[in-house]
Amino acid sequence: ASAPKLLTTLDQKADLIARLGVDELIVIPFDGARMAQTAQDFIDHELVERLGATWVSVGENFRFGNRARGDAALLAEQTAFETRVRIVWKNAPISSGVE
Repeated sequence: ASAPKLLTTLDQKADLIARLGVDELIVIPFDGARMAQTAQDFIDHELVERLGATWVSVGENFRFGNRARGDAALLAEQTAFETRVRIVWKNAPISSGVE
């Protein structure tokens, strides 16, 4: 009840994402178990096993996993999928593969 109001609701975000041409959106709830999950466990169990990801795209400052220890560099180290990092410079997106 004391949490700040969201800038956009989940339905609004889903609509905006659909307008970009995304065919499928998967929302993974953030709960105590997810909060405790290490970055590598998230990669192994959610991205690889559950979703079968072959390509992962993130923003340049994307962080994930317990204590936000996961980042684009950790994703790029994985061999199960390709990682792309989206960088915005002067209000224009720049997309590049991370090696």
